[in-house]
Amino acid sequence: MKKSVVFSGMVLSALAVHAAGFGLYEMSAKSMMTGGHSVGRAEDASAVYYNPATISGLTGTWVTVGITAINPPLDTRVNGVGTHKMNPGWFPDPHAFITQELPWGFTAGLGFYADYGLGSHYDNSWPLAFNSVETLVEGYCVSPTLSYKITDSWSVAGGLRFERLNFHQRRIYRFDELAHYAYGYNSLGTMRLKINGNNDFDMGYLLGTAYEVTEDFSVGAVWRSRIRCDVEGNATASGNTAYSATMAAASTKDVGDKVDLPMSATVGFNWDRAMWLERLHLSSSVTWTEWSTIDTLDLGLSEAMNLGWHNAYRTGLGLAYDLTDWWTPGLGYVYDWDPTKEKRPNTMLPAGDRHNVYVGSTFHITDRLEFTLAGGIVIMESKTAWFDNPVTGEEDAFKFQSRNSHTYLASATLTYHF
Repeated sequence: MKKSVVFSGMVLSALAVHAAGFGLYEMSAKSMMTGGHSVGRAEDASAVYYNPATISGLTGTWVTVGITAINPPLDTRVNGVGTHKMNPGWFPDPHAFITQELPWGFTAGLGFYADYGLGSHYDNSWPLAFNSVETLVEGYCVSPTLSYKITDSWSVAGGLRFERLNFHQRRIYRFDELAHYAYGYNSLGTMRLKINGNNDFDMGYLLGTAYEVTEDFSVGAVWRSRIRCDVEGNATASGNTAYSATMAAASTKDVGDKVDLPMSATVGFNWDRAMWLERLHLSSSVTWTEWSTIDTLDLGLSEAMNLGWHNAYRTGLGLAYDLTDWWTPGLGYVYDWDPTKEKRPNTMLPAGDRHNVYVGSTFHITDRLEFTLAGGIVIMESKTAWFDNPVTGEEDAFKFQSRNSHTYLASATLTYHF
């Protein structure tokens, strides 16, 4: 068995969650309902994440808290046979932000949010159980920021990102099936593998700027640095025969590597009274992520794992309309390019470009208090990937097809400013 499979799943899960729609960009229901394009102007205190430069436009103290629930079901086929469902249930993604106006043109912000997250669960008996049966990734970020208003129209900001990732993965290797029963049924046995790992809080930073071209039209840009994560963990395994027990003993060890999470850059605009309609708000943004930095993982095992990812973009458009003084509905769309290749697949995050559609409403309860409900669906394009046999080394032994892949999101956010 190729030893690289022991730890690669844990690291891949950390990286893949940020790609093509599992980056958890939904940091507030109000921004989410229009596609998360809040780059030129602050919607609420979640601007600490979207563009900290825009918090200069928030006077006094703003507090935004909420939660987004995520459910990623999926149908799959392996070698054209059967339908294997993946439905791990709903996962909560909390967020909390606060901004405080300071003297001399400064505004401080603090954010706590989960910008990494992944959950997948397949039946123990499915053919690609050696790749993944169950995976859970939880990524948390604490981000203090500071914005400065250079002029009435131009603001700049900088901040830190302290990231922590928690991992859990389970795999099952049925050696007789993978070896095509070459030695008789259950002669080689089954190995069950569990991987757990995490890192201490590793630090990166972000820079932002925002400029009001006119009273109604603003542009902004954000740059996020790479974050080098010192991932450490352990793999434990058990087997039910002499052969599988021997393989399990070889797979039980401490494992780790340094992984560079890629940098990204976002530019966008926000347009109030858009198209010269008093109550219409438009927004758009483009995000580029340097996924090409995730090329090879040298995990300190017998061989490196070549991924060959490429850079990818994320872009879309959102609109909101003030139907009344107390009710603002909105909708948004985002297209997410997939950075993976067919020969670099992983069943924890099926490959495929994504169409993200969002809808929601903000209720202005008072001049200082508002509540937003939003929902979304991520529609993944069908894609075929190929897996090698980890026991025989046979190339392209498994044809993996993802179908009916939808991720559902439901979000609620409460904002109060003093």
